[in-house]
Amino acid sequence: MNRTRRNLLLGTAAAGTAAIVLPQALAWAGNGKIRYPFTLGVASGEPTPDGIVLWTRLAPKPFEADSGMPSRDVEIEWEIAKDEGFRRVVRRGKDVAWRVFGHSVHVELGGLEPHTWYWYRFKVDGHVSPVGRTRTAPAPGTSPEFRFGFASCASYEYGYYTAYERMAEEDFDLIVFLGDYIYEYGVETNHVRQNYAPPYACMSVEDYRMRFAQQKVEPEVQQVHAAAPWLPTWDDHELLNDYAGLYSPYAWTDEELALRRRNAYRAYYENMPLRKSTLPHGTDMRVYRGLDYGDLARFVILDTRQYRDPQACRGGIKTCPAAADPARKFLGNDQEQWVYDQLDSSPARWNVIAQQVFLSAIDESPGAAQSFSMDSWSGYSATRDRLLSHIQAAGTSNPIVLTGDVHAHYVSDVKANFNDPSSASIGAEFVVTSITSETDGADARPTWPMLQQENPHLKYHSFRRGYGATTVGKETLTTEMKILPYVSTKGAPVSTDATFVVENGVGGVVRA
Repeated sequence: MNRTRRNLLLGTAAAGTAAIVLPQALAWAGNGKIRYPFTLGVASGEPTPDGIVLWTRLAPKPFEADSGMPSRDVEIEWEIAKDEGFRRVVRRGKDVAWRVFGHSVHVELGGLEPHTWYWYRFKVDGHVSPVGRTRTAPAPGTSPEFRFGFASCASYEYGYYTAYERMAEEDFDLIVFLGDYIYEYGVETNHVRQNYAPPYACMSVEDYRMRFAQQKVEPEVQQVHAAAPWLPTWDDHELLNDYAGLYSPYAWTDEELALRRRNAYRAYYENMPLRKSTLPHGTDMRVYRGLDYGDLARFVILDTRQYRDPQACRGGIKTCPAAADPARKFLGNDQEQWVYDQLDSSPARWNVIAQQVFLSAIDESPGAAQSFSMDSWSGYSATRDRLLSHIQAAGTSNPIVLTGDVHAHYVSDVKANFNDPSSASIGAEFVVTSITSETDGADARPTWPMLQQENPHLKYHSFRRGYGATTVGKETLTTEMKILPYVSTKGAPVSTDATFVVENGVGGVVRA
């Protein structure tokens, strides 16, 4: 057995294969004061009109297997106030950093005021955490304008997190993250910097915890988490490149991938500001969920990795008739029906589908021949056809798709029928570039002229690093595609490369 497989099996043996159950009492074993534990910062997420999730993970030594914590659960204090100086504290309480979950804390608060800024912090053993800022969602029946950022793909090795720093300066009400928060790879040469925690591909739960820590000790990452509440989902690299359900295109047995998946999912929960309802159960973890932001927006957050069938024709970019097989699953039966229910019941003006891979059909071959990415919705085109047909039949109000994955900005009209360029535009898709992945990039990929010719629904592209910034109003949704000239060194400025407007009741985008 090679070292990586041995690490995988050893790292999961102690956890067992059953669903993890929260202990009912503190195990106060041992004495001694904890060293400063807030090395990973603080975060918040999942805002509702009266509540929020507050997060931290105690890790005095974040790059050790036990994060430098004692082998016991630890009681932690929290407080939330209406001012940064905590002169107007509105709630105080205690929670538990459970050892079994890497001493992570997920405080689910209620009883707060809607659409209100708050500041929060944690205390333990005389140590005080950094201060985070968060905001509750607007109340039902109200429609205040708001602004959210969206981002994806933050490989440590490819550059510095200046884009996160610029996002923290934007004064967003909410940040939507679309996956690839970490990358599971080992050390790769010829990059800006190299993975060091661990210096090999992630296998065990301790490996994945340390890889999250490698990201979270970065000051820009802590800044962007402390600036606004997050609404995150994952893609593939939080576990393994291009995985599909319990299938890997690499040489892993089903048993080995299942063990690795359980480790990765557990570490993801431990390190993100999620509700306890997303607690992993063995190899399963439900991250698809909905969130209403007043009557202006409903966010429908998808998981396009956990429930899909393997990529058709062994993946890649190709022509593959099997990709259109209606029996092939992409979202899984339960999630697909849940999406329809969310759209049908939505009271919102704008229905924002936050997910991972290109929904629009993108032909990547010149001329009459056609080829599509088997990892995108085009590799599971019957699911896309059903979704678009449902949106039209149900009269879903203003569908907006947010996408990550491809390390480049694209903006596309969502067509009623991608095989018919003259068909109606029924929505818009905003594909956000990476925070760092593929380093500095360029103004455009060399394939852009061909892609634009073959896909007239594509309206814009940039191959720079950056993020998206969207202002949601009653009559318009305006998205700025932000870019940075470089991430290979620190300190890059940010600029708006293009701005697009979607008008209420009008499918498709218009460049401002």
